[in-house]
Amino acid sequence: MRHLGISKEYVSEVLALEIDEYVLPKMAVVNSNTAISKALAVMEGANTGYLFVVDKGEYRGVVSIMGIARKMLESG
Repeated sequence: MRHLGISKEYVSEVLALEIDEYVLPKMAVVNSNTAISKALAVMEGANTGYLFVVDKGEYRGVVSIMGIARKMLESG
């Protein structure tokens, strides 16, 4: 952490925080066949900029709103 300029005390303070306030109560999840419009609606409903892609219980990856925007601009 020294190379980032973060004090040892601050690191200790952050590591002592409870994780619960950072965990989402319900994850935003779609499958790999989900339409982009639905994926964006799920993101909006969950108030998040990313979703997890899960097919039949198997994690496939993460999709971000920036990734969707980038892909749409490339296709444009």
